[in-house]
Amino acid sequence: KLKIIQNLDNNSKIIYNKDDIILENYFKNSKYAISFSIKNKMNDFIINGEKIFCAKSKELIINQKDTNLIGKHNLSNIVAAIQISKLYNIDIDLIKNALIEFKPLKHRMETVKSNSNITFINDSKGTNLVSTSSAVESFDKNIILILGGFSEDKINKSDIEKLIKKNNIYMVVCYGQIGKKIYELIKNIKISYYKKSFSSAIKHAIKHSFNNSVVLLSPGFKSFDQFNSFEERGEKFKEIINHYYA
Repeated sequence: KLKIIQNLDNNSKIIYNKDDIILENYFKNSKYAISFSIKNKMNDFIINGEKIFCAKSKELIINQKDTNLIGKHNLSNIVAAIQISKLYNIDIDLIKNALIEFKPLKHRMETVKSNSNITFINDSKGTNLVSTSSAVESFDKNIILILGGFSEDKINKSDIEKLIKKNNIYMVVCYGQIGKKIYELIKNIKISYYKKSFSSAIKHAIKHSFNNSVVLLSPGFKSFDQFNSFEERGEKFKEIINHYYA
C-alpha cells in the first residue's frame, strides 16, 4: 500500500496513524505527511477516554459514545476522518453530525438492540483471528466470546491461546465444525463450553450473560459449516437475541 504515495507532489498530503510504529518510522520525516494518534499528545487532537478534543482550543469535538462506531480501531478512524475534514476547513458541526449519523456496515461490530443491560455485538464478518482480536480489544471486560465455524486449515495453537488469554474475556462458547478443536485447546485456560449448533451456542451465551457483560459474536472462522455466508450467520444471531428478549 505504501506504493500509493510514490506519485505524491507538492499539492499532496498523506494522513497516517502515528500509533503504528512502521508508519511512524516511514513517514516521520516526510514533508507530505500529517499524523494522527489516539495516544500521542503532540497532535492536533487530544483523546481523553472516548472524547476527542481540539488540542489548540481545548474544545470537545465529539464523544465516541454518541456515534455508532465501537472500539479503539474506530476511535482511530474517527480521528483520521476529523483530521482530513479539517484540511478542507469543513465546519466542526458538520463533521460532528456526519459522525453521529454514520451507520457502520452490517455484521461488523454491529450493536444488536435488546431490552437488557447486556451488550450484544454482531461481528459475524470477523472470519479470522486478527479481526476477532481487534473486536475483543474494543471492550474493557466481561466478554462472553462466541468462537467457531468452519476451517479446513490447521489451527494455530499459539494464536488461539494469545487471543483467549486476554484479560477482558470472561468466557468462551465454541461451536461448529472447528469449535470442538478450539474447545480442547482452551478448556484449561478460560471458562469454556462447546455446543455443536450455532443456535445452541448463542442461547448458552445469553443464559450465562449478566449485567454489563458483552456477548460478542466474532467467530474468527468462516460460516460455511452451518450457513451460506457470514451475513446469514449474523442475521441468525440477531434473530435469536430478538426472539429471546421479545
